Amino acid sequence: MKLYFDKNKITEIIAATESGTGHIEPYTGDDWGVPERKTPGLMLVGDQGVYLMGNEQKEKSASELGLVAYAKGCDPRIDKNWWENKQAFFGVDDGAEFLSLEEAKHCLLAGERPFVELTPESVVWGS
Repeated sequence: MKLYFDKNKITEIIAATESGTGHIEPYTGDDWGVPERKTPGLMLVGDQGVYLMGNEQKEKSASELGLVAYAKGCDPRIDKNWWENKQAFFGVDDGAEFLSLEEAKHCLLAGERPFVELTPESVVWGS
């Protein structure tokens, strides 16, 4: 199933991530990152909805700064069935997938409709 995102919001998140002064290694089920692995990138997060956010360090949360791009149909602020959609697209467990900043620019900004397609075996990023 494909999750679609607003390209303008992704562009804004990529710019903020690129200009960030420090980047955190996301927890994706593997060992926590070590300093040399703290590369800039985007995280696809499934918890209270499904959304993309950057991994730059900041004093306020990404949502407080408006730097979150919710997948269409998975935004708890506006979508009545966000929980059911989150489960259908992402699964019942919370989690995150990481994409480096350079890959994000190449994959998500090349076309008009950025998406992430999740299957039990893979994560495909595209537009």
